[in-house]
Amino acid sequence: ARCLRSGLAVWEAFNGGGARSEGTYSVCTDGHAYLVSLYRSFDMAPLLTRVPVVIVGGGPVGLTLSSLLSKYGVRSMLVERAPQTPTHPKAHFINTRTMEIFRLLGVHNKVYEAMAPVEHWRRFRYCTSLLGPNNELGQTDHFSPNLPAAFLKMDRNSPCRVANLPQSRLTQILWDHASEMAKMNENFASSLHFGTEVKSTTESEDTIQVNVRTVGAQRGVEATAVECDVLVGADGASSLVRHEMGILMKGQPELQFLMNVHFFSPSLWPRLKDRAGMLYFVFNPSAVVVLIAHDLERGEWVAQIPYFPPQQSPDDFDEGACRRILNAAIGGSGEEDIQIRSIHPWTMGAEIAERFQSASGRVSLVGDAAHQFPPSGGFGMNTGIQDAHNLAWKIAKTMQNSSGMGWDADLLRTYEAERKPIAEANSALSMYNFDSAMRIPSALGLSPKAANAVSKLLAKSPASILPRRMQRGLLESVMSVGLQQINVFGPNANNPASRFCMDRVQAILKEGRGLHLLFPAYELGFTYAHANSRGALGTDDAPDATPQPAALVPGESHEYEPSTAPGARFPHFPVRVDGTEVRVLSSLDFVGEDTRCALWFDAASAPLDWAEIDAEERLGWRLVPFTFAPHEETETTLGTSVCIPDAAEDGGTSFDTSSLSGLAVLVRPDGHVGWRGRLGGNFEES
Repeated sequence: ARCLRSGLAVWEAFNGGGARSEGTYSVCTDGHAYLVSLYRSFDMAPLLTRVPVVIVGGGPVGLTLSSLLSKYGVRSMLVERAPQTPTHPKAHFINTRTMEIFRLLGVHNKVYEAMAPVEHWRRFRYCTSLLGPNNELGQTDHFSPNLPAAFLKMDRNSPCRVANLPQSRLTQILWDHASEMAKMNENFASSLHFGTEVKSTTESEDTIQVNVRTVGAQRGVEATAVECDVLVGADGASSLVRHEMGILMKGQPELQFLMNVHFFSPSLWPRLKDRAGMLYFVFNPSAVVVLIAHDLERGEWVAQIPYFPPQQSPDDFDEGACRRILNAAIGGSGEEDIQIRSIHPWTMGAEIAERFQSASGRVSLVGDAAHQFPPSGGFGMNTGIQDAHNLAWKIAKTMQNSSGMGWDADLLRTYEAERKPIAEANSALSMYNFDSAMRIPSALGLSPKAANAVSKLLAKSPASILPRRMQRGLLESVMSVGLQQINVFGPNANNPASRFCMDRVQAILKEGRGLHLLFPAYELGFTYAHANSRGALGTDDAPDATPQPAALVPGESHEYEPSTAPGARFPHFPVRVDGTEVRVLSSLDFVGEDTRCALWFDAASAPLDWAEIDAEERLGWRLVPFTFAPHEETETTLGTSVCIPDAAEDGGTSFDTSSLSGLAVLVRPDGHVGWRGRLGGNFEES
């Protein structure tokens, strides 16, 4: 190992970059190849044969779960089949609730520092090309009317704002953090393993056996049997854990077929500074494509090109064909500097697993292993990370409660009851948003649904006996009718037909019927239902305080409504502590550092025994007595109470803090309300 470290130091000096040791691999920060195979031969973190939790999958969801478990003192082993963190950017939008989770982990600032300025990604643009003259069909500004106003609205709802960062770069941040968290405590040191695959899993009455081995191991090399109490499948859409559980996916598996082309073109940025955007929907006779600008300044892009099987196939989109489409979409004066990194097919679907857990609750699915959505709205990765947040404290609490007293998974089993309805709601919204995204091409005579219908009709008609090449020609001839309309109806004010077409597009955008990005009611306002989550939620003994959030219906306008109802996320508001001017940034800071719940109660209204009872030691709760400014803080045996600034004076929250008067609210470790009630009677009765 010493020799290897010396060799890595030489590598660093020779290449002028920084090589970071990360347990079972080393990565050079200046982009050099991973030294995976070399380092693995001196594996510093051998596979354990017994560990409380095994996590399968090292994407953002699995890594978030690993970090949370380490934070809560639970040892885990994460295995990832890939030999290194991904280079393909995949997902990129990170919503407010996910950023709150990253804030809890302490990585939120790293995300904000790594992302591009909001001005680069605040808009969706609809155009006939990126650079051509008179190319603009319309745009949507998701931070209108201006950034300060949009930020103020976000800041009143949360201590965090949304972010935009390619998943490949986010994964590296989360891997670095999970590696550090895994090594924090020698008594429960967790481990992370790249290049390691699961071959099979077996659940028995009191344990789970996971058989793992190094990817590419020689034939005849036996897998290592690892025993665990809890197994979590964060292994993506083709989840082996889900397959081993015999769980099927339900929904629409084939909404659209796309070619994903990951490419770099740094020369575009100087020419796009005055028309920056996150997504460019390009429609012209030679290219119908969505261009995702993952980093405009670095020139990192992904193109999504639709194709229609069986007449078309991925083989029709080699590098030459993709380069021609990209040049047509860019619309420059000649050949562009396009560096294609990868081309691969992708099938967009909307599916949810029949079950998220085994009957025992010991095996759970999170992220894409449990649900897959269209990318419209960016809910896939975000929902998965929030799955991990919901599950982590339940695993830790179950481990603590079961220590020496046998296994009781009642709390653990509430994971599916709480998260599956959220996945279903987010899937419905993603589908609605996908349909909304189709309105613009349909207004231009380029309906993808119509193209799919033509493709299926050709496959079932007498034309199906023709060679595929001839079928493809027929399909492209039909599609060209719509494509040619763009020539006739292009953005030319002197053309009445063009004006009609443009008016339809503008009407869709003005009425807000196009593709949306920000959904604060879904991001922050989702609520866990009491009836389906016994053991994780208590009763609502103060229903008149703030109402249960309204049911969310895709297509209806929803503003986030802060609520202290059981199941809702506890509202964000600024507080002062210990009578000083030191400001705890958010009310959310009182939970999440460990597995304790926080009991907020109005210290001025509470009977004497509320302030004197030692509930922290007896119940494992953190007591948070609070008062309202300008009243003096109330001294209790627990110390000085928390002071909530006057809302009119502070203006830092959208929540009516006066609704907490005379109230007690129990907040779970994941920040959701577990119970609320009016102060009255003694503590034991309440």
